[in-house]
Amino acid sequence: MIFLRVLYIFIFLLISSQSFSSSKCKYNFLPKSNEQPFALFTRSIDILNVPFRARNALKAKDIYYLGDLVTKTEIELMRIPHLKKTDINSIKGFFLNMDLHLGLDINWPSDREQVEALVEKLNSKVKLTPVFTRPIDDLNLSLSAQNALKAKGIYYLGDLVTKTEIDLMRIPHLKKTDINSINGFFLNMDLRLGLNINWPSDREQVEALVRRIKFKSEINSRIHSGSPTKKQLSNEHNF
Repeated sequence: MIFLRVLYIFIFLLISSQSFSSSKCKYNFLPKSNEQPFALFTRSIDILNVPFRARNALKAKDIYYLGDLVTKTEIELMRIPHLKKTDINSIKGFFLNMDLHLGLDINWPSDREQVEALVEKLNSKVKLTPVFTRPIDDLNLSLSAQNALKAKGIYYLGDLVTKTEIDLMRIPHLKKTDINSINGFFLNMDLRLGLNINWPSDREQVEALVRRIKFKSEINSRIHSGSPTKKQLSNEHNF
């Protein structure tokens, strides 16, 4: 009888240890202590799906970026005035969708100046190239997925590459398989979602930028091929 009890205890401890190990492995892609955090953590808390009141409550406690927030525990958030339990649940759900959780141990500085320096370092702007002027029609997506993106003002790769996966998940009629296809497309081009590029949000400015980038690319290609000079082309297009 005693032997059976000991055996049951041993089996229980073995299962518990395996469960604990697997839960740790779930986050094995995350930076460990004293390692640099990912650029994902430089995203503003404004992308959280919480009320304006909740975001102000967080900022009043010097929490401006996901990196500031993800290092906090649920107990710490519960102590913040005007932050409700429903807000905390929304934050937990947001992180869960990214396979993250509150209370992460990342090398995130507590000094605000150091935080801003780290944000600038991790979120450096990517140089604009003609690839961003390509239409999303070039993506291998269904017509319904293309229409879903265009309904949100996403017409070019430049419009799309600035979005995060979470942003895309919020677009109606855009499926997980579509997002996976987008990720694969960008991976083949050595790009990724959530890039920081100097891409305008105003549609007219976007169209002007696309024309300017395409024209500069045309100039460079003609110059290298011995065609008309840049000055001649500029006069031609009155650009």
